[in-house]
Amino acid sequence: MMRPSIAGLGLMLTLLAACDSDAPSPCVPDEDYFQSRVWTPVLENRCTVCHNPGGLAQRSDFVLTAPGEDAVADMGSNLERAKRMAMETEDGEPLLLRRPTGINHPGGVVITPGSAEHRALTDFVARVRGDEGACDGGELACQAGDPGPRLLRRLSRAEYDNTLSAIFAIDAHYAPALVADVVVNGFDNNARVLEVSPLLADQLRQAAEDVGATVAARPAMACSGDGATCARAWLTSTGARVFRRPLSAAELERWVGVYQVGRDNPDDGVEPHRAGLALVIAGVLQSPAFLYRSELGEAADGGRYALSSYEIASELSYFLWAGPPDDELWRAAAADELREPAAIEAQARRLLASPKARASIDRFTAQWLGVDRLDTVARDPMMYAALTPSVRAAMGEEVRRQVASAVQGGGALSELFGARTTWVNAELARYYGLPLPSSVDAAGYGEVDAGTRGGILAAGAVLTTHALASSSSPIHRGKLVRERLLCQALPPPPPGVNAQPPALDPSRTTRERYAAHSTDPACSGCHRLMDPIGFAFEHFDGIGRWRGDEGGLPIDATGEIVASDSSDGAFDGVSELESQLGGSAEVAACFSVQWVRWAYGVEEDAQLGCLVDEIEQAFEAKEYVIEDLIVALTQTNHFRFRMGTGDGDGDGDGSGSGSGNGNGGGGGGGGEGDTPGVTASVTKTDQWATGYCGKVVVMNVSPAPVTWRVTVPVEGTIYNAWNGQITQSGATATVTGAPYNATVPVGGSADVGFCANL
Repeated sequence: MMRPSIAGLGLMLTLLAACDSDAPSPCVPDEDYFQSRVWTPVLENRCTVCHNPGGLAQRSDFVLTAPGEDAVADMGSNLERAKRMAMETEDGEPLLLRRPTGINHPGGVVITPGSAEHRALTDFVARVRGDEGACDGGELACQAGDPGPRLLRRLSRAEYDNTLSAIFAIDAHYAPALVADVVVNGFDNNARVLEVSPLLADQLRQAAEDVGATVAARPAMACSGDGATCARAWLTSTGARVFRRPLSAAELERWVGVYQVGRDNPDDGVEPHRAGLALVIAGVLQSPAFLYRSELGEAADGGRYALSSYEIASELSYFLWAGPPDDELWRAAAADELREPAAIEAQARRLLASPKARASIDRFTAQWLGVDRLDTVARDPMMYAALTPSVRAAMGEEVRRQVASAVQGGGALSELFGARTTWVNAELARYYGLPLPSSVDAAGYGEVDAGTRGGILAAGAVLTTHALASSSSPIHRGKLVRERLLCQALPPPPPGVNAQPPALDPSRTTRERYAAHSTDPACSGCHRLMDPIGFAFEHFDGIGRWRGDEGGLPIDATGEIVASDSSDGAFDGVSELESQLGGSAEVAACFSVQWVRWAYGVEEDAQLGCLVDEIEQAFEAKEYVIEDLIVALTQTNHFRFRMGTGDGDGDGDGSGSGSGNGNGGGGGGGGEGDTPGVTASVTKTDQWATGYCGKVVVMNVSPAPVTWRVTVPVEGTIYNAWNGQITQSGATATVTGAPYNATVPVGGSADVGFCANL
């Protein structure tokens, strides 16, 4: 991701980059590679908070310098420090990989193993240590227009309920009973972490059986003729909508066979035809073809895979509606009309203009701003008795309407921060002390002048969620701005530091109580990035109400942003803070990143770095109109293509099985021609009656980077693979990586996914 303050630095660094004669290998990462792949996405965001000349880690051996007037020299110094940390080891592991993961690190865990940031550091270490497979002249891992890898994307809990409701015309509320989805960067739809655990599989089975019994019992499901013919008709119509694509002839007959099993073995009191249909419905709702959205595509040229119109239809509908394609989108997919950007844009704008788009916009809003916790954050009932459940609900609706009205009304990003009106019902208007809306819609909400309140950051949902049980919180509110609006992740408090907020003291304001953070060396490094921002919110109490003073004491709402790329500056109060943020190119770039994460369900790692840049540039070119940003996400090559290896053949219905021994995984490696120094295991991620999907995980346990090849045991017949190449021969398969994971650094890992039929 290019930062506005150093947008032109890359070309200059490229021209000045030179080899280091003292390096341990002729493969030396140049400064352009370091700035683009390591500094901007990792060190600047994750490490400079403490590792700077005035930070908590100022006395460590790893002090980084933000690019100043002599940006080239500063970046060169940072590169040399990073190279030294990549070469130094502890217990055989490079310090640059060991410390950020929390091992002997006073700052705790700041980078999670397996994350995009960790993979970037791993690649950098490999290059510094002489892995020629990671060299390739020091070029970037992507080129403009490159799509990301092939994916299977499991439905999130919200998408699961929305899909059942849309297809079967039921009011599905199974999500609260399902295992919570893993959250990455604030969002719960990241493709890499959404798998089906044994517990979730059992919960999904119960839900599927419940839906099957309910739907099969409907009068419309009765059959006056041959039951198998009726089942085949249902599979051809509704079953295809469940799978989000037509069933092949072989699939159709297999599922008709499932119907016959249910028909021949009905429970007591259940009519045989309905028993057969109930089993089929329960079965298809447990199939990976339903639970996972395919973004695998069909082999094209240049190592690309072209997504089908059905896959693109699902991309559009789940991105913009958080649910399955409607009749119009289904018709376009059936006619194969979704291969070209213009057709995709027309559908995207149609979907985005629909009231149904609120489902996706609202979830983005809740997770982007962290207000999905609004209903559950604890508040002192004696101090904050006015915060009733109905007020919380109205606050949530207010912030959702603020964002949705800007998105669907053609508003620019600055309008979210600069708006001086808001949406309230009568109860929330009285709570805020605002006039009642002159006109309201069917839900009782209307638009009113916000008075002394500001834009989206002064929404009650934001202020209440990011506060403490008995007071406001400059830390939480400042952290929200730093992480969600500036995309600068902050580390947790160092071990041994008392992270409890200062005790309430009626003789001192909140600002005065938090003054210790600016003087304690153990705290000041991080808190100087949060507290001065959070003080701007002090005219709002812990439940979002405006206050002119704090218990009779005057409020000082002045603040400052420091150590950002292009948003530094002082302000007084939320309105001035919002004005500063609304005009910041850095905030616009971060907003683009948040939408990339949400729309594509990915982290912006090195392979997708150019894609992020492309979206940021498109947003800027459209003068930061939010609707155009969202549409731009549907116009990239990534929306129509994927990169990777694998044959892409097979029905894709999930009627297959993989290798390994259950979720524990199977052993591998050791076959003739296998790479020495690596281990391989096979883990089933999803399993059903006639098959499963899984992944082969390769670990490098050797003292040097390796380009790997392993042989693993398999059961059944593999029909699809991604993130690598799998060649099966009987009960074993040879596995190699894709261009981006074929070489594994010391202590690193790679994984290749697959599905198979039993």
